[in-house]
Parts: sequence; structure tokens; C-alpha cells
Amino acid sequence: RFTNDVTIGRDGILLFTDSSTRWSRRDVIYAVIEVCPLNPEITNDIGKGDGRIFSYDPKKNRTTLLASGLYFPNGIQISEDQRSILFVETTRFRISRLYLSGPGKGTIEPVLENLPGVPDNIRYQEETKSYWIGCSMKRSQPFSLMDMLRPYPSLIKVSSLLIE
Repeated sequence: RFTNDVTIGRDGILLFTDSSTRWSRRDVIYAVIEVCPLNPEITNDIGKGDGRIFSYDPKKNRTTLLASGLYFPNGIQISEDQRSILFVETTRFRISRLYLSGPGKGTIEPVLENLPGVPDNIRYQEETKSYWIGCSMKRSQPFSLMDMLRPYPSLIKVSSLLIE
């Protein structure tokens, strides 16, 4: 419902994020608010990651689900060696890696956590051999609304209703 970013491997395969299975782009505020909590004990729909990563092979006209249960996956970038992808999980303020090949194929690991801003994209910069991470806003201290609301899924639900 919310295709967000794409990266293309040297083999022509497209890898792309679907930020939410429940919300579309025009409802981005609900998608972000809904997956804001970090409390692992939350078992209702609020706080569950519903984002996904897919690959699309244009030669075979085939789309494959690579990962699900992600927290608003946004930016995506294939690694220089083409063996993994780095992707942004916006509402978890982190960058994660999904292995595409090798012994860890299909596994995800955090790379950078607790970023000082709300990450919105990631791109590889060839000249410096580094990754650039765009942030849509900084996480202000001592007060950040997203951080403050995380432990309170009921308050998040009410907040999303008030926005309507």
C-alpha cells in the first residue's frame, strides 16, 4: 500500500520498500504514529511493524517478499558488494542490514541504532565509499513527541483519531 524507495542491483533486480500494509502515502501520519512504540510487550495492532521489503526481477516478471514486520522501512540501498541491503526503519530511528546472499541470507541485523534524527533515506556515495542518511527532523532532547509516546500505545491510538 505504501511503496516508498527503490535500489537496483547490477543484475537489474529492483529491491524496494513497502512502508505499510495498512496505510497509503496520503495517510503517512497514521503509518508513522501507529508503529512508533518501542515497547516489545505491545501485542495489539498498534506498535506492530507492518512494513516489508521486496525484490522484483523484470526478466522473470516475479516479485518476491524478502522481509516483513519492519517498522516503516523507508530508504533502501544495495551494498557495494551486492550481498546485502541497508535500509532505514524510520520509526525505530535505525539503519538495518538484510543479507541477500551468503550464510546469513535472509537475516536482518541492526547497523546503527538510536539515531539523533528521524531517518528518511539512505544512499551510497561512491567517491567517499560511505553512506549518507537523510533525516526529516532531529529528535530534540529533552522532549521528542515520538519518543515520549512510544510506551503509551493507547495514547497513540487516541492521538491518531484526533488527527482525523
